[in-house]
Amino acid sequence: MVESEWNIYKSKPVQIRAKRMLESFEISTPEGIMKGSIGDWLIEGTEGEKYPCKDIVFKKKYEWIKEESK
Repeated sequence: MVESEWNIYKSKPVQIRAKRMLESFEISTPEGIMKGSIGDWLIEGTEGEKYPCKDIVFKKKYEWIKEESK
């Protein structure tokens, strides 16, 4: 089935865990091995999956809420 018109959507607000990486890294993701560079973010998604995110994309998409309790 092909939609006849475009619709407008926005992302649902969800919380993620993330940390900025101080060195290059590789991570196994559902899409395969992905590489991250110094300064990229390592994100843990809603299902526990992990993936890298470039700093410029991270800053456009996410905002800080709080430090995680230890």
